Formats: sequence, C-alpha cells, structure tokens
Amino acid sequence: MRIGSILRWAWRDFASGQMQAVLLIVAAAAVFGSLGAAEVLQVTAVNTEMMHYRDTASNVILVTANKTVDGGACDRLSELDSVQNSGGLRERSPLVLHELYGLSVAAYDVSPGFAELIAGSPITDSGVLIHDTLAEQLGLSAGSRLETPEGPIVIAGTYVWPSDGRDARLGFAVLVPTPTTSAFDECWLREWPVSEDSGALLRSTVITESQNADAAQIRQANPSNGTNADFSGEFESRISRFAWVGAAAFGLCVGLLWARRRRVELCDGLAKGQSRSALLLQVAIEAGLVAVPALVLSGAALGILSRIHSDDKQFFHELWLIAAVCPAAGSVSLILGSMLGAASLRRASMYRYFRAR
Repeated sequence: MRIGSILRWAWRDFASGQMQAVLLIVAAAAVFGSLGAAEVLQVTAVNTEMMHYRDTASNVILVTANKTVDGGACDRLSELDSVQNSGGLRERSPLVLHELYGLSVAAYDVSPGFAELIAGSPITDSGVLIHDTLAEQLGLSAGSRLETPEGPIVIAGTYVWPSDGRDARLGFAVLVPTPTTSAFDECWLREWPVSEDSGALLRSTVITESQNADAAQIRQANPSNGTNADFSGEFESRISRFAWVGAAAFGLCVGLLWARRRRVELCDGLAKGQSRSALLLQVAIEAGLVAVPALVLSGAALGILSRIHSDDKQFFHELWLIAAVCPAAGSVSLILGSMLGAASLRRASMYRYFRAR
C-alpha cells in the first residue's frame, strides 16, 4: 500500500470522527499541561527559595578570630572558583559626625575584597562606604564629604544591608577601606553554591601561631534562613519529577483504548488485504493528528506559565524545557500506545470483535 493511500485513509478516518478527535486533543492537552504545570510550580518554588537564600546573604560565611586574620590570605580566597567575594573586617573607633550634631556611628576597617563583597562591585574611587539609609537621611551620595573632628572624609559609595536577619553591625555604619598589611578580626566569604569546605577555607586565613587561632568561630552573616543550602538535593527529590511518567502512562492508555475501540474497522482493513505495516503506519499518523496538536497546545500554555514564573530569559528557557518533557512524553506514548493496540489485533478475531461491539 502506497504512502499516499495510507495518508488519505488516515485523514479520512480522522475527519470522520472529527468531534471525537477534538475532544481527545483537548483532554490530552489538559492532562499534559496540568502535569507540566506541577513541574513549573515545584521548580519555581525551589528556585524562589534558593534566590531568597542568596539575596539575603545567607550564603555569606565568616570566621571570627580577634586580630588574628591574615587580610591578604582572606582576600585571595576570592580566586577560588566557588568563592565569589572575600575580605577582612576589623572594628575601629566610632566616627563622630558633625552632620549628626556630634553623635557617632559604628565604623569598621575593611579590606578591598570586603568592600567589593558588601558593595557588589569593585570600589575604584578612594573614600569610605556608607550605609544607604544613613546616606539618605544625611542627604549624601558618592563624592560627598563627611565632616569629622579629624577632618573631612570623602564618600566613595553606598552599600545596601537590610534588616532581614543579617549581621546588624553593618546596618547604619561606615566602612573604611584599608590595606591588608595588618591583621583583621574577621574574614568573610560569599560563595555559591555553598560547600562544606567553607569553614576550612576560612580557618586557613587565621594566623596559626596566634593564641586566638583555636578560638576561631564560624558562622553565617544571616542565620535566619537556616544552614541547609542543598537546593540541588531539593530539586532532585521534588515529587513532580515523576510527572512525565504520569503523562506517558496517560498517553499510552489513551492510545491503547483508542485503537481497541476501533478494532473492527482496523481488522476490516486487514481483511481487505492491508498489510500489518501499512496499518501500523496509518494508526501512527492518525494518533499523531491528535498527539501533535495536544503537544502544541499544552507546550504553549506551559510556555506562558513559565514566563510568568521566571525573572530572566535563561531560567525561563530551563523551566520551559523541564515542563515540556510532560507533553512530549505523553504525545509520544499516545502514538506508541495506538500502535501497540493495533499490533495486538488479529484478523481471525474480527467476528468476536464485531459481536462484542
């Protein structure tokens, strides 16, 4: 039987049951889309939790060892692949500001690496960093001067440090960039993903000959979100990861039932001399006329849903691809199920099929 004839037969059968085919397309698209939507929502939930963990500085770890931290070694931790920024911090005398009518604010000496860690970018201008809330209240910005009893201080920039559980010392403070030639009290590092080796890395910056080396303490800059940062594990263990199996099972069952419901007319084709391979190809084409529209509809709906739940283009593409596995698996299984159903038919059983109908 020629391909052209098979295509005509497939289209004739599809068009003759058009309303039933449309209902089947809608039902398949709804099931595939619902299972894919479960993936979108679960993956988005894990990503939102991960972004919140990172944006609230919960991935910033620090070691405290009074005046025994090697500032140069601390800054050099940022050269490691997993470490984004690192730097040292040391407490200094509070700054008395004329703009606050003689009141003082907390001040800290920080290494160049710490200034980059807290500001989010390298500081190229000379001067101090000031908390954004303090700068706003005083009407100051980069390039402004702070008047102190020791003389004016130029503001190189501002930094953001919200009150969301982070170390409160840096709120409403002034940071003074300092060379790494002298020892610091603390070493901070920001890494992603968070590793179990961060504590060992931080301890390596403590001067081992000092008396305070053994008393060094490791903690988070923001412990309010917990210490568990295994978001890869959460992603791999999510319940919705089996959604594609449900879609495939649904598609397989629908394909089998659809072929079994048409067993009389399919056997009739075999009785009239149609080959088994031609029958399977015809059934596959007919099932494809249902599966492909269902795939397109559910895929488009999942694309819209993924776009709503994504903030950037890369995550949108990744989220859509993860969700699209469900309609893809379901559509392929629907075609395979119909072919399996047709392959199980026997021409000798046509009379029994006819009586059962």
